[in-house]
Amino acid sequence: MVHDEIVKEIKEQQLPQHYLTSVERYLVPLADKLAALTVRRNGALLVGVQGGQGTGKSTLALFMSLILQHNHNLRTVCLSLDDFYLTKSEREQLACDVHPLLKTRGVPGTHDIELALETITKLESMKEGEQLLIPRFDKALDDRKPQSEWDSVSGKVDVILFEGWCVAAPPEVDSLLKEPINKLETEHDEQGRWRNWVNEQLKQGYTTLFDQLDYLVVLQAPSFDVIYEWRLLQEHKLKASIANTQGDHSGVMDDEQIAYFIQHYERITRACLNRLPQRADCLFKLDETHAIYEVSQPRQSTSLMVVTDLDGTLLDHFDYSYDAATPAIELLKHHKIPLIINTSKTYEEVVGIKNELCLDTPCIVENGSAVYLSASAWPSLAGQLSDDLLLVGDQYVKIFGQPRTKILTTLQRLKSQSGYLFEGFSDYTEEALVKQTGLSQSRATQALNRHFSEPIIWQDSEAHYLQFEADIKQSGLMLLRGGRFIHVLGCCDKGQSLAWLKALYTRSNNSDFKRQSSTAEPLLVALGDSQNDAAMLAIADIAVVVKSPVHEYPTVPQPKGEVVYSQKEGPAGWNDEVLTIIKRTR
Repeated sequence: MVHDEIVKEIKEQQLPQHYLTSVERYLVPLADKLAALTVRRNGALLVGVQGGQGTGKSTLALFMSLILQHNHNLRTVCLSLDDFYLTKSEREQLACDVHPLLKTRGVPGTHDIELALETITKLESMKEGEQLLIPRFDKALDDRKPQSEWDSVSGKVDVILFEGWCVAAPPEVDSLLKEPINKLETEHDEQGRWRNWVNEQLKQGYTTLFDQLDYLVVLQAPSFDVIYEWRLLQEHKLKASIANTQGDHSGVMDDEQIAYFIQHYERITRACLNRLPQRADCLFKLDETHAIYEVSQPRQSTSLMVVTDLDGTLLDHFDYSYDAATPAIELLKHHKIPLIINTSKTYEEVVGIKNELCLDTPCIVENGSAVYLSASAWPSLAGQLSDDLLLVGDQYVKIFGQPRTKILTTLQRLKSQSGYLFEGFSDYTEEALVKQTGLSQSRATQALNRHFSEPIIWQDSEAHYLQFEADIKQSGLMLLRGGRFIHVLGCCDKGQSLAWLKALYTRSNNSDFKRQSSTAEPLLVALGDSQNDAAMLAIADIAVVVKSPVHEYPTVPQPKGEVVYSQKEGPAGWNDEVLTIIKRTR
C-alpha cells in the first residue's frame, strides 16, 4: 500500500525513479526508528530535518510522513522553519531598525520564533477533538499567507517533522565574525553589525527553539558550492510550477539574484556543514546528484550520561580519596562522556572536587536542592530566568529546595517546642566538623557554607524520631538519611533535580554531551551508596548501587532500569562497574 503511495508521490514531485530505492533503503528504516521512539511517549516526537538549501529536506519530510502514516499508523505534521518567516512588512521594519540586509528573508532573526514555539508546543500536546491552524508562507509573493489560507490540523499528533536550512544551527564564536567571508559581507556589512546581530539571534530564541528537538536528521551536501547549484535548480522548479498555473511569480528570483541571495546564508551554512554532522542522530551524506550514498548515526557511540554521588561512592568513606576510580574517570574523559556530580555536599565543596578532577559539567548539590550550570556553556537559559532560575556570578542556579535560614528557624522551633535531641552543622565549628567527619580544614569550611540544607546527627529515641519526621513534614520540609548524617531540606531529592538536568541535556544542541550522544534521550547511569541516592538511582537506565563499608545497600524503589550492585566498596566498586558499562555499551 505504502509502495503505491510512494510511487505516486515520486511522480507528482517529478523525482527520478531511482528515488524509490533511496526511500526503501534509507527512509523506511529511519521511519521504523522514529516510530519506535513514539512508543509510550507522552506528546508528539519533534524531529528536526536540517540540510543546506536545496538538499531535499521538505521532500524527505514528505516521504517520511507518508511512511509513518501508512506503515505505522502514526499521525504526522510537516512544518518548515520557512513557514514562520516574519511578514514582508515586519522584515522591512526590521531592515529600517537594525540593518538593511534583514529585508531579505531566511537568516536567524527573520522568523517569528515565538509563533514557532507556540505552534510546536500546541502540536505536541494536542488531544482528540482539538484543532490548530498552521502558519504557511508564500515564497512566490515573499509574504506570509493570510490566516484563512493556513492549514488546519485536528486531533492528537504523533510526529512533527520540522525542517529548515538552519534548524539546529549552532551560534559562532564572536571572534570568528570579525572578517567578512564573501562579497555581500564585504560590501554591505563591513563593520559586522548584521552578522553579529544574526549570531545573537541564534544564541537566544533560536537556541530555545532548537532545544525542543527530540531527534535530528542532517542531510550533508558535498560542499557549499554544490548547495548554490541546487538552490538555483529549486528556484527554476518554483518558477516552472507557477508558470503552469499562470500564477504570480514576481517574487521568484533569477540566477543573478540567487547568487546574491545565497551569500546571506553562506556563513551559517558552512558552520552547519562543519559542525552538525557530529551532532546528528541520523546523518545522510549526499553526492552531487542529490542521491543519498551513506547513512550513519554519529552520536551513537557516546550516548552515556554518568551521574554520581560522592561520599562513599566516588570518594572513599574514610579518607575521601578517589584514586581507585581514576582508570574509569580517565576513560570517561577519553570518550567525552559527561560525568556529573550529584551530592549532599555544598557547591563550594563540589567546585574544589571538580577542579581536581578537571570536570566542566553541571553539578547537583545539597541532595538535589540546586543545580549549578556554567552560564557560558548554557546560553539558552539566558531568557528563562525566574524566581527559581537565577544567574549568580558565572553560574545559572536552578533551585528546587528551601533557603537554609527557613530550615534552621524550623529546627530551632521544633527543638524548643518538643525537646528533640540532635545537633547539626550550625552547632559546629570548623574544628568540630573536622573531628566529626575527618574532612580537611578547607573542606570543612566549604561544608559549613550551606545554602539549602542542614545535616544533623539524631541523638534521641527512634520513637521521637518518627514524631520529629512528622513535624518536619508538616513544616513543608523533609528528611533524607545519608551515609553519615540525616539531612533536613526542602521537598526535593536527587532524582527530581537530575530529571530536570537530563531533560535539559536531551533538548540541548549546545553541550558537549549533545554533540556526542546517539539518541534524543541519553542512557542514564547513576551511582550511589546511600538511601539519599535512592531517587536518583530509581530514574536511571542503569543504577549502580555501590557497596558501603559501614551500612547495607540502600533500597531502590520501583527502579526504571537495570540495578547493579558493586562487589567492591566505594571508589574501587565504582571503577569496576563504570569500566564494565563503558565496555558493554560501545
